[in-house]
Amino acid sequence: MKAAREVELKLEVSVEGLRQLERSRLLRGKHLSRDRAKLVSVYFDTRKFKLRKKGISLRVRHMNGQHLQGIKCDESGNGTTLSRNEWETEVNGKDLDLEATRGTALEPLLSRKIRRDLRPIFETRVRRTAYPIRYEDSDIELSFDEGRVEAGRRSSRLYEVELELKHGQLPALFRLAHQLAKHVPAALSFKSKADRGYQLLTGDASRPVKAFRVKLTPTRVRGLPSRRSRAHACISCVRTQDRYGEEMRRAFIRLEFQSAVCVSPSPYFPRCCVTNKRTASSAS
Repeated sequence: MKAAREVELKLEVSVEGLRQLERSRLLRGKHLSRDRAKLVSVYFDTRKFKLRKKGISLRVRHMNGQHLQGIKCDESGNGTTLSRNEWETEVNGKDLDLEATRGTALEPLLSRKIRRDLRPIFETRVRRTAYPIRYEDSDIELSFDEGRVEAGRRSSRLYEVELELKHGQLPALFRLAHQLAKHVPAALSFKSKADRGYQLLTGDASRPVKAFRVKLTPTRVRGLPSRRSRAHACISCVRTQDRYGEEMRRAFIRLEFQSAVCVSPSPYFPRCCVTNKRTASSAS
């Protein structure tokens, strides 16, 4: 099965912010069609989270009378990329169809033991309102998600905006996000729904996050790709901190060094993505 490349950007907003965006002139003025759906997604893994450790998520989603089995793979292993490989296929009912995993990133992991150990571990229940938008010659699906993540007796509310690039150029995705952020306070988020579920199960959301290691090859030790990779690692560390001032302070020191001696981590990475975090770090 050939993988599709999912390219998306997420923004965390408050419930009030979600309502404001739905009523904003940015959407109402374009006379856009919209699609409403209820998504119930059940995520699977082993007791020791062996799929998670390999950067793979596996879920079965019920939507509009269909059951869709989805597999996503974060090749970077750090959970902070904007694009991932995705395999999705329709299945009969809410149970897994492991035969449909052939040709996916999950197939090499499916030993007999893992097949036996796979079980539902958490689920998400989301009401989604999606708008197809034509923006700067790019096709973008703008979705407002509101719901809950449930893991046993634990649960948390979910309010987020997703911008998925269907066709076109990545800069348009960031510029549209910038336009949305002018209407309501919004923060760039690297957390997927799967990340939120695992954090409920393990309590990792309350721990500081260290910068991930940048993989360098002999051809990437110098030059633009290497510099951007190191700076992106610093920005990712800043964005994933919630309340740990020391880890955030170190991330800013590394980021400022990269800015002083190198180049911007990406010509499309908005500087406002880290501004609020820096203010919070200085106040702590």
